[in-house]
Amino acid sequence: MEAFNLCGQQGKFEFGLVEWHFVMELGEDYGWKPEGTVFKEPQELVTCGWSDNPDEILQAEIEDKFLGDYFSNSGQRVTAQDAKCLADAIALALDDIPNYCATKDKDPRNAMPRRIAEWESSAPSRELTRLAEETISAKEWFLGEQKNRLNEFVSFCRHGGFQIL
Repeated sequence: MEAFNLCGQQGKFEFGLVEWHFVMELGEDYGWKPEGTVFKEPQELVTCGWSDNPDEILQAEIEDKFLGDYFSNSGQRVTAQDAKCLADAIALALDDIPNYCATKDKDPRNAMPRRIAEWESSAPSRELTRLAEETISAKEWFLGEQKNRLNEFVSFCRHGGFQIL
């Protein structure tokens, strides 16, 4: 699960693992209340060419014991209303993200979405403090040219719901 392929009638969009977590984090930080994803039948899946067999996606979804989450690439669907609310929240975040790169002293390999940091919380607290000082936040991740991807994603979301493949 290194990439999140988003597919809807409006086309497709792709995020890497860290990027997708940061998108979700920004959305929540700026007021998005996730509704949860919905289950789709195989005949309703639109795969945008990422899978030739929708039944494989359905089987993966069943095996994952569908939980309505946003992080499992199981062909689950984000509703049009949820996508619009996510777009509205991300649009608010854009105002707080500089157009220039202000993190030239930080290593991009130190990107650490909160959800991932929580999973890694078994590290000693001193190590977590050091990591917090060196890590890149969601707003920092999307500085400069990356901010354009967020603008494009806002437009993508405003055109309707999508599936996560």
